[in-house]
Amino acid sequence: MSKVRIKPFVDRSIFNMGLERYDQNMIDGANHRYSVYAYNYGGVDRYKTGLDIHDPALSYLSDTEREAKIKTIKETLIKLERALGGAVVNPDDPDWFNKIVKLSPTNKEFWESDDVAFKVDTRPYILNLALPLDQLKMQLILAGGIPEIATSLEVAMSSNKPVKAFLDNEVATTETRIAVSKLRNLAGAKLEEISNKSLTKLLYITKLIDPNSAMYKKSTPAALLYDACDKYINGELLKDNKKQSAERFLEIAEFKLEDLKLQALVKDAIHYRVFVKHSDGNYWDKSSTSNLGNTLESIIEFLKSPVNDAVYRDVVSKVEQYWQA
Repeated sequence: MSKVRIKPFVDRSIFNMGLERYDQNMIDGANHRYSVYAYNYGGVDRYKTGLDIHDPALSYLSDTEREAKIKTIKETLIKLERALGGAVVNPDDPDWFNKIVKLSPTNKEFWESDDVAFKVDTRPYILNLALPLDQLKMQLILAGGIPEIATSLEVAMSSNKPVKAFLDNEVATTETRIAVSKLRNLAGAKLEEISNKSLTKLLYITKLIDPNSAMYKKSTPAALLYDACDKYINGELLKDNKKQSAERFLEIAEFKLEDLKLQALVKDAIHYRVFVKHSDGNYWDKSSTSNLGNTLESIIEFLKSPVNDAVYRDVVSKVEQYWQA
């Protein structure tokens, strides 16, 4: 059986006093304490345990799914309540949920106690799933009751919220790392191919993937473009969904040159205020006072239309002045 651990999550793309270079998110000897997430529902404070038949999330399930979920909650809750020294509840009692005492979702004293709190330091904490308390802790993580601890490495890597640790199942974590590694290797090979064939395509791709696209000109050395793309592939430029960065690079790399140019053109036209966003939420072309729509997709469709060719040529002329600088 593979080990299940709570392991610190380190995002190497975010500076953390240099600790990220050593796969650490805190100094040795320090620890972070995380409690179960509490929320107010119907004027009552409840805890996100995954063991609450009155959890608002259950209302979004179909009748069949909700019935199955409640059955699972009942079996787990009655078992853990007894094992952790709470009430002995008869599963045939129609009022069984109200007989739960210790693991009641409103029992603040228990859910905020040191027994239930997670203390994460620089070392992985191995969950002993033979112990009821560790079974409960795993349940809390899987239910999203500890926002700072992701349910897996994959979730931690794709989260756009701060994650301090993740539930590490050795097999699943290894599979995730291998899958990401394969994607990055493929993207790296594609980057090498493009850099050898077309500096222009490399420029447009770099503009699309780097938030600071305006810094790249036609005179920018190929080595700098390559380095920016390489950092993107390895998740250093993307602040969320890092695991998807290599996949996104491979997707962009398949675009036709004219499509890459158009997207880069729109991005920089907004930066240089050739296109401006008005209070109505729409982008407008300053010269022609044309309404371009409220999304990047609508702007691209506008410029693609032969009817708007004069606007397109004017925008190209203005933006390329910056690209040539």
